[in-house]
Amino acid sequence: MPDVSSFGRTAIRTRLAALSVFTTLAFATAPALADYGLDDAYGAGEEQFRETLVRSIAQKPLEVDSIIEEAIAVAPDQAEMIRETTIEYFPGFEEKVTSILVVEEVPAVPAGEEAIEAAPPTLVGLTQGWSGEVALSGEASTGDTQTEGLGFSAALNQNWGKWQNQLAGVFDFSRDDGEVTQRRWEINGETRRDFTERMYVFGFLGYTDDTFAGFDYRFTESAGLGYRLIKQPDMGLTVQAGPGFRQTQPTTGDFDNTWIIRASSDYFWQIVEGTRLTNVLSVSYGPDNTITEDTIAVTTNVVGGIAARLSFNARYETDPEANSDHLDTISKISLVYALN
Repeated sequence: MPDVSSFGRTAIRTRLAALSVFTTLAFATAPALADYGLDDAYGAGEEQFRETLVRSIAQKPLEVDSIIEEAIAVAPDQAEMIRETTIEYFPGFEEKVTSILVVEEVPAVPAGEEAIEAAPPTLVGLTQGWSGEVALSGEASTGDTQTEGLGFSAALNQNWGKWQNQLAGVFDFSRDDGEVTQRRWEINGETRRDFTERMYVFGFLGYTDDTFAGFDYRFTESAGLGYRLIKQPDMGLTVQAGPGFRQTQPTTGDFDNTWIIRASSDYFWQIVEGTRLTNVLSVSYGPDNTITEDTIAVTTNVVGGIAARLSFNARYETDPEANSDHLDTISKISLVYALN
């Protein structure tokens, strides 16, 4: 393998350390939550949040404990409103709700100190409000590999005031007649900070390892602006773009560090209750290689925190490493478990 420059080795160690710390912190501290739609409702405003809270308890009164716990995790600064709303519509739950919520009076912010609200999350804050899922899948692939195999993925999301954090990991592995034909793993982390209800800034860090695509590892960093074009309880569309860099170590060839422009979109549609369609698209334009990746999936609740998912991923590179195929696709049928 070609020698990597001192700059390259330092950059690699720094990024690996950041990913390792972020991953350890997220998975070690993420609380288990069911999905009652409160996260999306909170983003749509207080009235929608209150309506969804009341409807969830009315539909599933035996799960009031879990509903209240999710509500306080999604909106930790609205504990008093959650308690008052629940008691107003369900007075019989007053004792139960009071035992779940320990509501502390928050002193008013003095005039001129509104900036306190916009302060970055503390280390304690980073451990609150996480929800997520893990998925095990069977898959069929075409392109660089044509075989069947297994996949594992995990995703965590956090809403903390004006900040949102996302962490996702994917590992795909397969054999053909005892020979390994695919071994790809990827970790992505993203942090967003809202400036308005729809506009935000973001920072993205990604790592990919896929020797069958012609490279030992690839780092991608990007930062820029994002905007929520559609923000409704049953539908959402977010777009974002910004400059960045990409470092690639080919399996054969020299280490490459280049600038990129990265743009992405994230769409969801709640088709019916319990069934959701999602589509995530990203384009990383570089002077020598442009990478376009799209994943479309339909997820349907089965029972409790278990869901079934059918997904299709397509990845296209204009100038792939080591004469690999330009287009790779993966189709998956997955069993998804909500972390609760």
